[in-house]
Amino acid sequence: MTAMQMASAVPGRAIAAAEQELTVTGADLSVANELSVRLGEPMARVVRVAVDEAGQRFLAVEGIYRGDSARLRVTLK
Repeated sequence: MTAMQMASAVPGRAIAAAEQELTVTGADLSVANELSVRLGEPMARVVRVAVDEAGQRFLAVEGIYRGDSARLRVTLK
């Protein structure tokens, strides 16, 4: 289940706004160990936030992806 699917499934809360931020960074020691990559290797860090109609955040999810398997697709119009 994706983060937005989880947010959509929360009873009594509708998604009024959602944001996603992608940052390319180097793997720190714990990320390098967990994902079996070298220290400093490029990683994609994605933070997703869903906000309800009252302006309250009710979902915040962080994902860290190996640089050799990350892809960003954005529909601009």
